[in-house]
Amino acid sequence: MSALWACALALIMFASYAVAIARFFSREHGVDWRMSLLKWLGIACAAVHLMSLARAGERSVAAVVVACALYVVGGAIFAAACAATQAERLTLAFSDDVPRSLLRTGIYRHLRHPFYSAYAATWIAGCVAVPTPLTVGTSAVMIGMYVWAAALEERKFAGSPLELDYRRYREEVGAFVPRLRRSRRDARFG
Repeated sequence: MSALWACALALIMFASYAVAIARFFSREHGVDWRMSLLKWLGIACAAVHLMSLARAGERSVAAVVVACALYVVGGAIFAAACAATQAERLTLAFSDDVPRSLLRTGIYRHLRHPFYSAYAATWIAGCVAVPTPLTVGTSAVMIGMYVWAAALEERKFAGSPLELDYRRYREEVGAFVPRLRRSRRDARFG
Protein backbone atom coordinates (compact mmCIF):
# COMPACT_ATOMS: atom_id res chain seq x y z
CA MET A 1 0.00 0.00 0.00
CA SER A 2 1.31 3.46 -0.84
CA ALA A 3 2.51 5.70 1.96
CA LEU A 4 0.95 8.61 0.06
CA TRP A 5 -2.25 8.13 2.09
CA ALA A 6 -0.25 8.64 5.25
CA CYS A 7 1.54 11.59 3.62
CA ALA A 8 -1.78 13.29 2.82
CA LEU A 9 -3.01 12.84 6.39
CA ALA A 10 0.29 14.08 7.79
CA LEU A 11 0.08 17.19 5.63
CA ILE A 12 -3.46 17.86 6.87
CA MET A 13 -2.37 17.40 10.49
CA PHE A 14 0.73 19.60 10.24
CA ALA A 15 -1.28 22.35 8.49
CA SER A 16 -4.00 22.12 11.16
CA TYR A 17 -1.43 22.48 13.92
CA ALA A 18 0.10 25.54 12.25
CA VAL A 19 -3.32 27.19 12.01
CA ALA A 20 -4.05 26.34 15.65
CA ILE A 21 -0.87 28.01 16.86
CA ALA A 22 -2.10 31.22 15.28
CA ARG A 23 -5.77 30.86 16.20
CA PHE A 24 -6.13 29.02 19.52
CA PHE A 25 -3.21 30.33 21.55
CA SER A 26 -2.76 33.73 23.13
CA ARG A 27 0.43 35.74 22.67
CA GLU A 28 -0.39 38.22 25.44
CA HIS A 29 2.77 37.15 27.31
CA GLY A 30 4.97 37.27 24.23
CA VAL A 31 6.74 34.49 22.36
CA ASP A 32 9.53 32.85 24.33
CA TRP A 33 12.70 31.77 22.51
CA ARG A 34 11.81 28.15 23.31
CA MET A 35 8.48 28.56 21.50
CA SER A 36 10.35 29.98 18.51
CA LEU A 37 12.70 27.00 18.66
CA LEU A 38 9.71 24.64 18.85
CA LYS A 39 8.12 26.32 15.82
CA TRP A 40 11.25 26.13 13.64
CA LEU A 41 12.05 22.58 14.73
CA GLY A 42 8.44 21.65 13.98
CA ILE A 43 8.67 23.07 10.47
CA ALA A 44 11.96 21.30 9.76
CA CYS A 45 10.87 17.99 11.26
CA ALA A 46 7.51 18.12 9.47
CA ALA A 47 9.35 18.64 6.18
CA VAL A 48 11.49 15.57 6.93
CA HIS A 49 8.40 13.48 7.69
CA LEU A 50 6.52 14.65 4.61
CA MET A 51 9.50 13.98 2.33
CA SER A 52 10.05 10.57 3.91
CA LEU A 53 6.39 9.67 3.46
CA ALA A 54 6.26 10.99 -0.11
CA ARG A 55 9.35 9.02 -1.12
CA ALA A 56 8.48 5.81 0.75
CA GLY A 57 6.51 4.23 -2.06
CA GLU A 58 4.91 0.90 -1.27
CA ARG A 59 4.80 -0.02 2.41
CA SER A 60 3.13 -2.83 4.25
CA VAL A 61 -0.63 -2.46 4.42
CA ALA A 62 -0.54 -2.89 8.19
CA ALA A 63 2.01 -0.09 8.67
CA VAL A 64 0.06 2.36 6.53
CA VAL A 65 -3.27 1.48 8.15
CA VAL A 66 -1.85 1.84 11.67
CA ALA A 67 -0.14 5.11 10.73
CA CYS A 68 -3.36 6.48 9.22
CA ALA A 69 -5.28 5.40 12.33
CA LEU A 70 -2.76 7.27 14.51
CA TYR A 71 -3.15 10.39 12.36
CA VAL A 72 -6.93 10.16 12.77
CA VAL A 73 -6.63 9.62 16.54
CA GLY A 74 -4.28 12.60 16.78
CA GLY A 75 -6.73 14.66 14.75
CA ALA A 76 -9.64 13.65 16.98
CA ILE A 77 -7.72 14.55 20.15
CA PHE A 78 -6.65 17.82 18.54
CA ALA A 79 -10.22 18.72 17.52
CA ALA A 80 -11.46 17.91 21.02
CA ALA A 81 -8.74 20.12 22.54
CA CYS A 82 -9.66 22.98 20.20
CA ALA A 83 -13.33 22.60 21.11
CA ALA A 84 -12.55 22.59 24.84
CA THR A 85 -10.50 25.79 24.57
CA GLN A 86 -12.95 27.79 22.44
CA ALA A 87 -14.10 29.91 25.39
CA GLU A 88 -10.63 30.50 26.82
CA ARG A 89 -7.49 30.87 24.74
CA LEU A 90 -4.51 29.16 26.28
CA THR A 91 -1.10 30.79 26.19
CA LEU A 92 1.62 29.52 23.88
CA ALA A 93 3.99 26.82 25.05
CA PHE A 94 6.79 28.15 27.25
CA SER A 95 4.86 31.36 28.08
CA ASP A 96 5.79 32.95 31.37
CA ASP A 97 2.33 33.51 32.81
CA VAL A 98 0.48 32.59 35.97
CA PRO A 99 -2.44 30.24 35.27
CA ARG A 100 -5.78 31.92 35.94
CA SER A 101 -8.04 28.93 35.48
CA LEU A 102 -7.99 25.17 35.24
CA LEU A 103 -9.71 23.47 32.31
CA ARG A 104 -11.47 20.26 33.35
CA THR A 105 -14.11 19.99 30.65
CA GLY A 106 -14.19 18.09 27.39
CA ILE A 107 -10.98 16.24 26.58
CA TYR A 108 -9.36 17.85 29.63
CA ARG A 109 -11.37 15.42 31.78
CA HIS A 110 -9.14 12.68 30.36
CA LEU A 111 -5.83 14.36 29.43
CA ARG A 112 -3.94 17.23 31.03
CA HIS A 113 -2.02 18.00 27.82
CA PRO A 114 -4.25 16.97 24.91
CA PHE A 115 -2.59 19.26 22.36
CA TYR A 116 0.77 17.64 23.05
CA SER A 117 -0.85 14.19 22.94
CA ALA A 118 -2.29 14.96 19.51
CA TYR A 119 1.04 16.25 18.22
CA ALA A 120 2.85 13.19 19.59
CA ALA A 121 0.38 10.82 17.92
CA THR A 122 1.16 12.51 14.61
CA TRP A 123 4.92 12.15 15.01
CA ILE A 124 4.56 8.51 16.06
CA ALA A 125 2.34 7.86 13.03
CA GLY A 126 5.15 9.00 10.73
CA CYS A 127 7.52 6.58 12.45
CA VAL A 128 5.08 3.72 11.99
CA ALA A 129 4.63 4.47 8.30
CA VAL A 130 8.33 5.05 7.58
CA PRO A 131 10.51 3.76 10.42
CA THR A 132 13.86 5.30 9.54
CA PRO A 133 16.49 6.83 11.82
CA LEU A 134 15.50 10.24 10.46
CA THR A 135 11.78 9.94 11.21
CA VAL A 136 12.40 8.35 14.60
CA GLY A 137 15.03 10.97 15.50
CA THR A 138 12.89 13.95 14.49
CA SER A 139 9.92 12.47 16.34
CA ALA A 140 12.00 12.01 19.48
CA VAL A 141 13.16 15.63 19.30
CA MET A 142 9.64 16.96 18.88
CA ILE A 143 8.09 14.76 21.57
CA GLY A 144 10.96 15.75 23.87
CA MET A 145 10.07 19.41 23.29
CA TYR A 146 6.43 18.71 24.23
CA VAL A 147 7.46 16.89 27.40
CA TRP A 148 9.68 19.86 28.31
CA ALA A 149 6.84 22.33 27.67
CA ALA A 150 4.38 20.22 29.67
CA ALA A 151 6.81 19.99 32.60
CA LEU A 152 7.12 23.78 32.66
CA GLU A 153 3.34 24.14 32.54
CA GLU A 154 2.99 21.73 35.45
CA ARG A 155 5.49 23.84 37.42
CA LYS A 156 3.52 27.00 36.61
CA PHE A 157 0.42 25.45 38.17
CA ALA A 158 2.41 24.26 41.18
CA GLY A 159 3.44 27.85 41.88
CA SER A 160 0.03 29.40 41.31
CA PRO A 161 -3.10 29.99 43.39
CA LEU A 162 -4.51 26.91 41.63
CA GLU A 163 -1.85 24.63 43.13
CA LEU A 164 -4.17 22.50 45.28
CA ASP A 165 -6.80 22.08 42.58
CA TYR A 166 -4.11 21.18 40.08
CA ARG A 167 -2.56 18.63 42.45
CA ARG A 168 -5.93 16.84 42.71
CA TYR A 169 -6.34 17.10 38.93
CA ARG A 170 -2.90 15.48 38.40
CA GLU A 171 -3.88 12.60 40.66
CA GLU A 172 -7.02 11.94 38.62
CA VAL A 173 -6.04 12.71 35.02
CA GLY A 174 -3.15 11.40 32.92
CA ALA A 175 -0.72 13.83 31.30
CA PHE A 176 -0.53 12.47 27.73
CA VAL A 177 -2.61 9.28 27.82
CA PRO A 178 -5.80 8.70 29.79
CA ARG A 179 -5.31 7.23 33.21
CA LEU A 180 -7.12 3.97 33.73
CA ARG A 181 -9.44 4.48 36.64
CA ARG A 182 -10.07 1.80 39.15
CA SER A 183 -13.26 1.71 41.12
CA ARG A 184 -12.99 2.08 44.88
CA ARG A 185 -13.89 -1.57 45.19
CA ASP A 186 -11.03 -2.55 42.83
CA ALA A 187 -8.63 -0.27 44.68
CA ARG A 188 -9.31 -2.13 47.94
CA PHE A 189 -8.27 -5.42 46.35
CA GLY A 190 -5.37 -4.16 44.24
